[in-house]
Amino acid sequence: MFIQRSSSYFFNQIIDYAGFFPPSQLPIEEAFYNFLDYQYEAHNRMLSRFICPAQHLQTIYDLSIQKDTSNIPIIIVGSVKDIENQIHWMTMHKDILSFSAAETKFDYRKDGLTSVEKIINNDINLNKIFLESDIDLKDFRFISFLDNISKNTSFGLKIRCGGAIAKSVPHVNLLSKLFILCAERAIPLKFTAGLHRAVRHINNYNNIEHGFINVFLGGIAAYSGIKDEIFISSIIECQNKNKFVFSDSGISFENIQIKVADIKKAREKVTSFGSCNFIKPIEDLTNMELIVK
Repeated sequence: MFIQRSSSYFFNQIIDYAGFFPPSQLPIEEAFYNFLDYQYEAHNRMLSRFICPAQHLQTIYDLSIQKDTSNIPIIIVGSVKDIENQIHWMTMHKDILSFSAAETKFDYRKDGLTSVEKIINNDINLNKIFLESDIDLKDFRFISFLDNISKNTSFGLKIRCGGAIAKSVPHVNLLSKLFILCAERAIPLKFTAGLHRAVRHINNYNNIEHGFINVFLGGIAAYSGIKDEIFISSIIECQNKNKFVFSDSGISFENIQIKVADIKKAREKVTSFGSCNFIKPIEDLTNMELIVK
């Protein structure tokens, strides 16, 4: 499947399937059936978890029973209240569904982390909460927010990389600085939105879109100890796929190689991205000859 040793670590369980969400926006049943099918695809090692809104957990449980399947890895998404209201239900249904993480929006300007800590539940192994917040590196309150979540290993940061409008795409310099700040604090990262293609490109609407190779390699560089913002920004903004050189020993960009051991370790923190399409990333990587059909 993976042609180079570095790609086997870089792409392992990199995609959380979010078929229910835009732009695909499939019915929850169809999205879940896709996820089950993808588990038997040739490239299933790239697949991680199924992203499910809190209000659809019962549906997913019922579908799992119908399909006689179990141990379904779920990321539950919703408000803190919505997730908290499902804790008892999840405790009673952990025989079929596996709840490894949750995602919730968080306003660092007014919300407190104490309320989020309530949904951490070791009885069901729900011990990783990714917080999606506005990002303002000039606001001391945001830096304090990063400091605070770094004190609890159950917290991570969810970063939105795109959206329906051009201004939803975060600037490369913001991402490079953020990656370094998070790496210094050992904060786990997860990504959402906009990472539909492997390499940064101009889309059909003449807007720039980040590539998941760019974003992950930029994050991995920071978590490997590289603190050069210019270099990390150049990784994130590169639109030339040939500059990303995967080999058995590591991944090279320009004159710097990140070793396989560093990639493997960094991926523990630079975790995954949500995508409503599992096939398109595979097509891109196949065309780049990073994976085989």
